[in-house]
Amino acid sequence: MTRYDTPGLATARLALSPYTEDDRAAFVALLGQDSVTRYMGDGGPMAEDASDAMFTKVLDEIYPAGSWPIWCVREGGRPVGHAEVKPSPGERI
Repeated sequence: MTRYDTPGLATARLALSPYTEDDRAAFVALLGQDSVTRYMGDGGPMAEDASDAMFTKVLDEIYPAGSWPIWCVREGGRPVGHAEVKPSPGERI
């Protein structure tokens, strides 16, 4: 599979950019919040070790394989959120 280069996106207020190693602590803290994760996966906050492992997977597997775009959402340069466009199983158009 060809590597997918996740593009950066920006609005007047927010910037979406691929995660870097410097974002690890913010990613782990974000996924530990119920208000963030209640609609993700099984719902509810992730344990630190699980979210840390997920961050490693993003950098070491998902980005290099080009599986789908994943962004760190920043406001004023500070990480404030997470966004991704993950393909659904089944037929693609």
